[in-house]
Amino acid sequence: MQPGDLVRVRTREEIEATLDGQNELRSCLFMAEMWRYCGTEQRVLKLVERFLDERTYQVKRTSGIVLLEGVICQGMAFPQGCDRSCFIFWREEWLEKIEEPQTTKWTVNKQFNTSKEVNGGNEK
Repeated sequence: MQPGDLVRVRTREEIEATLDGQNELRSCLFMAEMWRYCGTEQRVLKLVERFLDERTYQVKRTSGIVLLEGVICQGMAFPQGCDRSCFIFWREEWLEKIEEPQTTKWTVNKQFNTSKEVNGGNEK
């Protein structure tokens, strides 16, 4: 997956099949508030290659984890709440890449007052 890719968060059943008894896949926790995104379409913001593990204050390298645009922790899992608004780590196994439909765009050449159709990168 790459930044900008459109993805569908897999169903609850599909995700549950990947989790161990601690609700983790390869040491990545699937938090309770993530379930509400099952079946939704999201866009990849960026790949996570390293992060600060605040338990040990060590920078750790990782692969197969992405951040999704606008999908942040709301702190609902904590009785007193949490206002930090952290991005949620998503394992690629919990996501399915969606091919975006081809769209027709028109570009306008203002200098010559003409337009042309651009379809999937091919001019017509």
